[in-house]
This record gives sequence, C-alpha cells and structure tokens, in this order.
Amino acid sequence: MPKLMVSVIIPAYNAERYIDDCINSVIKQTYDNIEIIIVDDGSHDSTPRILDEYTEKYTNVRVFHKKNEGVSVARNYGIECAKGDYITFVDADDAVSSSFISEAVEVLSHFQADIVLGNTVYWKENHKLVDETEQQNNPLKRATLITDISVIKKKVLGNGREKGNPLNGVFTSGPVCKLFRAAIIAGHRFPVELRIGEDTVFNLEVLSDARIFAYAPCDWYYYRLNIDSATQKYNPKARKNASDLIEKLETITGVKGEEYTIYLQERAIQQFNGLLMSYVLHPDNAIKTVQRIRLISEIINDSPWREVFSKKKDSHLPGNIYDKVLLQFCIHKASLCVFVWARIREYILKLRNKSE
Repeated sequence: MPKLMVSVIIPAYNAERYIDDCINSVIKQTYDNIEIIIVDDGSHDSTPRILDEYTEKYTNVRVFHKKNEGVSVARNYGIECAKGDYITFVDADDAVSSSFISEAVEVLSHFQADIVLGNTVYWKENHKLVDETEQQNNPLKRATLITDISVIKKKVLGNGREKGNPLNGVFTSGPVCKLFRAAIIAGHRFPVELRIGEDTVFNLEVLSDARIFAYAPCDWYYYRLNIDSATQKYNPKARKNASDLIEKLETITGVKGEEYTIYLQERAIQQFNGLLMSYVLHPDNAIKTVQRIRLISEIINDSPWREVFSKKKDSHLPGNIYDKVLLQFCIHKASLCVFVWARIREYILKLRNKSE
C-alpha cells in the first residue's frame, strides 16, 4: 500500500538569505511521498530565481508566483493547491528535522489523530543548523494523546505557561511544527483581514473540528531567531492591528464560553503590552509623557479592550507576574500605573540585555 502524501506549504517573501536552508531541510525528509508547495508572495529580491531553480531539479517542488498580498493569502493559496492527505506549514526562514514528517505521520496514523504537534527548537540565525535526528526519538512511546480539545484551545489562545497543562512550555500558537489531516482544515482558511495573530485564529477554528490531538515531545521544528528582534520596531498601525485581533478572538466560535475568559485576557494583555512597546511608549512616537498616559487611557476604554478587561474571571490569570499586575491595572483603568509599570519593565529588560 503506497504511503499517503504530505503537502508542505511554504510562504516566501524576500527570503533569499534563508530559503535554501528551509527547502533543503524538507527535501532531506526520510518520508518519501511529499509535495513541496512554495508560494512566492511577490518577492523583489532573488527569491523567485532561487525557487525556479528548485523546480528544475526536483519534480515534487511546485512554485507559484503571485503579487504581494501577505502571509495569510499565501498560505491559503497553498492550501488550495495542496493535493496531500496531510498538510504541514513551514516558514521560509525556518527549517525542520529530517525525521519530522515520517515521525509525525507515524504518530498521527497510530492514534488516528487529527493533528499532531512536536517541539520547536530556537535556532540563532548566525549558527549552523545541526539536525539531531540520528538520536532515537521513539515518538510513539513518548507521545501524549489529548481528547479534551478545550485543553489545547486554552493553550493556543493564552499563548503562555500554565502548570498542569500537558503543553506547558510548548510553542503552540503558530501553524508550524504541526501535521494536520487535510480533511480537518478543508473548511478553514487564515483570516486575511488580520495583520497579527492570524495563525492563532486559524488554529482555534481548526481545533473546533478536531476530535483527537497528539503531542510528541520530539524536536521537529527549528525556529530561526532574528538577531534584530530584540529591538522593537515602531509601528503606528499597532493599535488597529491589536484591536482587530482581540475583537476577532472575542467572536470566533472556537473560544465561546466563560471557561476561556482568563485565557482571552492573558492573550489580550500580551498584545496590549506589545502595543505599548511598539507604539505608545516607543521613542519614535514623538509625544509627551502626559499624552502617552492619555493615549493609554483611550485604548483601555476603547472596544474591544474595554469588553475583555471587564469580563469576570473565576480563577487567577496564568502567566508571569508582570502580565498579572498589568492586567489588574487595565481592569481598574489605572493608566498612570500602566505607564509606570511598563517603564519599569522596559528598564529591567535593558539591564538584562546589557548583562548578556
């Protein structure tokens, strides 16, 4: 009986520095029935030429060139083109272990799961990729089967740590490092109207149709850490982007019910903190301190933040002490306290970065 096909979808935009590492890691898979779908999202560097060279060398590499419309449109295009029984996503600046697909298929098939997730390894961009898959992972013996899908939803939504959750400390929010049954995502697409968090929304909606989820603690995915990421870039659109995401998370069917309230608040406070750093408090935002505090007050009182922060919660917020305190300030609309607390965190992070 022939092996079932796996479709690997790779969105690529101006990825000339990294795309070879990514594609080669997929080509070297020990599983031998793979189609590699690469969607060039309007790149204007040498990415299109590099991709076309791969199509000339490998018959299972399919490249589609399109105008730039964003990663969600590119991934959705890949889903439409996919012919596989299983689907996985890889980002163009990342890579996967050579045993990823064979082990993921083994776990998924054995447990008749809809989705299987592995571990993400953080890989510094100036370091050579080392594939440790010669070690025996024994994915079947190590795998955890989860039939209470709400447990997974809470982890994906909250995007943080929680004692007792079988996925505590595991990266779950992105679409990567997962193998999906193609049928489970047939009716779902990445929301093109969002600029951040589109992968979280996609995962939550897909999980609503899932029955069985498997987790294999094997190092399958290599996430490249950008050396420039420590510096938060100024983003004047951050306010709208964050608001759009929180509003979407409030309305999707995947997280209806009071049991998800604290996890929605956890994600909201993470996004709110990012909004503070990339917009409100950013040095490139040339406004005075009084104006910054007023802006914080405006945002807290805006929909959808007002609705999320006013929700009654029955238990303590998962996450770190900074987020817990910041949430309390937001709930009580203490904009001055939010400002001071964020500045304290900013100072501590600077000291930590200097010591490293």
